[in-house]
Amino acid sequence: MNEAGYPFPGHTELLAHLVGATSVAMMFLGSRWKIVLVTTHLPLKEVSRWITANRILSTLRLANEGMKKYFKIPNPKMAVLGLNPHCGEGGLLGEEENKEILPAIAEAKSLGMDVQGPFPADSFFDLSGRYNL
Repeated sequence: MNEAGYPFPGHTELLAHLVGATSVAMMFLGSRWKIVLVTTHLPLKEVSRWITANRILSTLRLANEGMKKYFKIPNPKMAVLGLNPHCGEGGLLGEEENKEILPAIAEAKSLGMDVQGPFPADSFFDLSGRYNL
C-alpha cells in the first residue's frame, strides 16, 4: 500500500481515513468466531507497547457495540486473550496481563459488559461455544 503511494500501514487505517472514523478495530469473521484485534498493522516488536488498558477498553466498547448493532446479539459475551504465552505465568513471561489487560477487563465489567479473561491465546480456541465472539 505504501509503495502505491498510500500513507497507511493497512486497509483498516485506509478505510478509517476514508469514512472519517476516529475509533476503529479490525474484526475477523468466521462461521464460529468473531475476533476483534486491539492492534492492527504493527511490527511484532511494537505490539506490547500498544497493549494498553485504554486501547483494550476502547476495543471492548467497539466490539460490544458492534455485536449488538450489526449481529443483533443483545448481551454479548466477550473473552479477552492474553498477549504472552500462558497469560504471562503471573509475571514470569510478561506483565501486560497484570498491568494492562486485567484493569481494562475490570473497567469494562464496571460499565456493564460481560467480559471474561484474560485467557491464554495458545489454548483458548479449544473451548467450545462459551463465547459468541
